[in-house]
Amino acid sequence: MKRLFRTHLLGPLIASIAAAAVFLIAYLTVDLVTGSSLPVTNEPLADVILKSLLVAGAFIVIGTPIGILYAIVPNLIGNAVMHWVGSHMVAARAGGTWAIVGALAAGVPAALIAASNNAAKEGISVTMAFSITGGVCALICRRFTRWVDEGD
Repeated sequence: MKRLFRTHLLGPLIASIAAAAVFLIAYLTVDLVTGSSLPVTNEPLADVILKSLLVAGAFIVIGTPIGILYAIVPNLIGNAVMHWVGSHMVAARAGGTWAIVGALAAGVPAALIAASNNAAKEGISVTMAFSITGGVCALICRRFTRWVDEGD
């Protein structure tokens, strides 16, 4: 039997390690752009930025192991499914296809959960952050994917 693709665990592992940092950056960026929870304070801007960076750094240090636990299974499943689809359909090998599928796979459940909890303001930021994280993780997995007929 001809092997159609070569699987790697490295892509899903790296994507899972990066998931917490990507989620944090995406959430803060979307939150800043939408302005849904900007703090109102009389503190100097430099102090607010410093405190925010310290909290973000702590979140990344604490959140990375937790993010790995949450992200490893979806990344492994998504990587295996997209490997299989790519072996049967060459168009599915494109990075853009992987990014769209990853964004939808992460964003749709987040949107459904946010809608069921009536979380309109926070739901937008969380849904977009999950979508961006899913797309980035899918692109990282795609980076380490090769099919036999594609070459090494």
